[in-house]
Amino acid sequence: YYSSYSFNSGRHYVYLHGNSSSERSREAVRRFRGLKEILNHMSVFALIFTLSVIGMAETIYLIRKRIVLEKSVCPIEGHCDLALTGKYNKFFGIIPNDVLGLLFYITVSLNAGLLAIGTGPFDLLNSTLKIFVAAGSVVSLYLAYLQWKVIKGWCFWCLMSAFIIWLMGVIILIIR
Repeated sequence: YYSSYSFNSGRHYVYLHGNSSSERSREAVRRFRGLKEILNHMSVFALIFTLSVIGMAETIYLIRKRIVLEKSVCPIEGHCDLALTGKYNKFFGIIPNDVLGLLFYITVSLNAGLLAIGTGPFDLLNSTLKIFVAAGSVVSLYLAYLQWKVIKGWCFWCLMSAFIIWLMGVIILIIR
C-alpha cells in the first residue's frame, strides 16, 4: 500500500494506491474533513439558532409571568423573585431585562437562521451575530455579578439565560 499526502486549500487529503478499493478509500477520506471543519459550516449557525430559540422560550415565559403578576417557578429554590422583580430587573432603569433578552434572542436567531440556510450578506450577518453575542455575554456577566454580590441570591432563569449566551460565545470562539 502506498500513501501520499497532499495539501490543497488547507485541506488534508490521503490518497491510497495499489489496491482495488483505492477509489473508495480516496472518496471516504475526501468526505471526512474533521469535526471542526464540519461544524464550521452551517451546523454551527443552526446550533446557535437552536440555543436562541430556547432562550426566546425562556424569556417569553418570564414576560408572561411578569405581565399576569404570577410568580415564576424557581427550580433551584433560589431567589428568582428577588432578581426578577427587584430594582435591578430593568436595564438602565427603563427596559425590563426579560424584554431586552427577548430582543437579543430574536436578533441572534434571525442572524443565525439566515446564516444557517446560507441567505443574505454573510459578512454582515456574521459580524452582527458576533457583536450581539459578545455584548450579551458582557451583560450576562454583569447580571450574574449582581446576583452574586448585590442581590445575594441566584435566579435559575437568569443563570439559564446567561449559560445559553455564554455557550453561544464559546461556540463562536472555538469554531471561528
